[in-house]
Amino acid sequence: MELWEGCLKNWLNPNIGDLPLSEINNAVLKSVVAKMSEQGLSPKTLDNYVPVVKMVVASAVDEQGEEIYPRKWNHEFIDLPVVEKDKQNTPSFSAELMTGLARWKKKRERMVFVLCGAGGFRVGEALGIEIDKHISPDFLTIFIKQKVHQGRVEQRLKTTNGLREVDLHPTIAILLKEFVGDRESGFLFCTRKGKPLSPSNIIRRHLHRALKELNYVNPFTGTHKAGNHAFRRFRNTYLRNYAECRRMEIRFSSRARLSSSTSTRGSPRMANWRF
Repeated sequence: MELWEGCLKNWLNPNIGDLPLSEINNAVLKSVVAKMSEQGLSPKTLDNYVPVVKMVVASAVDEQGEEIYPRKWNHEFIDLPVVEKDKQNTPSFSAELMTGLARWKKKRERMVFVLCGAGGFRVGEALGIEIDKHISPDFLTIFIKQKVHQGRVEQRLKTTNGLREVDLHPTIAILLKEFVGDRESGFLFCTRKGKPLSPSNIIRRHLHRALKELNYVNPFTGTHKAGNHAFRRFRNTYLRNYAECRRMEIRFSSRARLSSSTSTRGSPRMANWRF
């Protein structure tokens, strides 16, 4: 939903928002794709955005439920680039890099990095955690039920299957308990006034700065920048490397619902992630 909202706000409405649906065809879509490509959008992003145009056009139906403006979309004519998976910007953090992030100088942001790496959370999901609602009494389980987006708490996650519970390694649970201290409620990560933090601020002002100081280089872009999914890939890699965690890794990757949990408890390689 967020992806489509951003697409409509930033690209489709400014460029073709005033056109009647009857005029939206392959030629028009080709011009939009060209503009997005010129602005540096990746093939994967274009592949995600183009279907939005198709759905909007197809949404106009008559009394019999038939499309009023049927289209035969031609990707070759549109010049829609092919998504090459091996060239996608899909970085993953190494254990050495996570060790560096786990020693970051700022306590609050350090805990964000540690929790996202250990639980495979998106930053927005981690910032949506409330102490009295989403953390088990023993601090070994996190319940993901909401997220923070643009400073607002949203009950909907990125996918409908994003609702889940995640077991933490005991070492992480100890760190989490120490971070919470004597607090009994409120957001786990918050401002001095108790308001949730902004995911974009965490990523741009803290994660990117930390990665730069740690001399990280994104192998896909050549920059020091990486985002949410690098933490998730780090965790998946650890789970995938050990047979006893393979089943949990599959559950996590498929975004298990609350009826299932994903665990890193007792994973031997966690000893290599030093704090």
